[in-house]
Amino acid sequence: MVDNKKETKKMDRRSFIKLASATGLAGMVAPIIGCGENPTSSDESSISSSSNNSVNQATAQAMIDAGIKNLTGLNDVGEAWKSIMPNLSATGIIAIKVNCRSSSLPTHPEVANAVVEGLVQMNFDGISFPENNIHIYDNFKAYFEASGYTLNSSSSGVRCYENNSYSSQNYSVNGTSQNLATLITNTADYLINIAVLKNHNSMAGVTLCMKNHFGSCASPRSMHVNYGDPYIGALNALSPIKTKQCINIIDAIYGAAEGGPYGGPTFIANKILMSQDVVAIDYLGRKMLEEQNSSTVSWATYIDSAADYGIGTNDPTRMEFINITNPSGTAEITSTPASSGITACKVAIIEDENASA
Repeated sequence: MVDNKKETKKMDRRSFIKLASATGLAGMVAPIIGCGENPTSSDESSISSSSNNSVNQATAQAMIDAGIKNLTGLNDVGEAWKSIMPNLSATGIIAIKVNCRSSSLPTHPEVANAVVEGLVQMNFDGISFPENNIHIYDNFKAYFEASGYTLNSSSSGVRCYENNSYSSQNYSVNGTSQNLATLITNTADYLINIAVLKNHNSMAGVTLCMKNHFGSCASPRSMHVNYGDPYIGALNALSPIKTKQCINIIDAIYGAAEGGPYGGPTFIANKILMSQDVVAIDYLGRKMLEEQNSSTVSWATYIDSAADYGIGTNDPTRMEFINITNPSGTAEITSTPASSGITACKVAIIEDENASA
């Protein structure tokens, strides 16, 4: 049952979500909402009618843990997370940007919870990283509760809330004026981006990690011109995002090749993608949707132009792919290195058939 108390509910990291595996997302209808876009109903090929789109929490945990350990080369989960946030202290703040713009296919709470479980294993001179220093957010149009999360702005437990506070400073994004979430500009020391594997009808072709930050600014509508090219890359190149974002994750357990961003899933991939390179991970996410014959992926040219902003690469020869299969059981790990002599970014592709519960 969804908790309708939005501000003061006390939680620990086990209860900050209404787990989708328990409540299910089946039967939830994407609300008719508008932000300069045209919400669409679920595609006729959606699997929603035959699946509750839920996720196995233990498997999601194994996938996230395997991903961060193999990306960093460290076997201790807490130390692996600490290594990508080298200046973090026990009093620091970590912001997690999720995508709950539609409850039909949000960032699954189980995936967000798996990240939180890893973060609280970080140890600072005998002190575990505090749950209350973790802020899960999306913008004020988010459907957190319908997506399975419990809102919390209290001084106990993981914080989870709709952001409606924006910087007084204006940032130029290819000529458009934007104000960023104060959580990013003023509060957070580090930023984790957890997107969803979706196409994007009529506006951007695909919506993955880079476009997820349309929920981090006050006026995203003005950046939908020309399918978001080059605005999406320019937004991610802004200093508060570029310097604080330490890792990007695509929740690809379920995906929508058509009907996104508001429709439900059309296929099950049972994958999670992880990389510190925001362009590389979006390149791979677009490729996965292309393999599902998505009719809109060719519009997502912003992924290629984003490389011109120095925030990552869209060149697969510069990517080292780490393939992790079945981490919840007997894991198999293989690596496809980048071309010889090229400095590579690492992209972890974690797959487990037990992920979709």
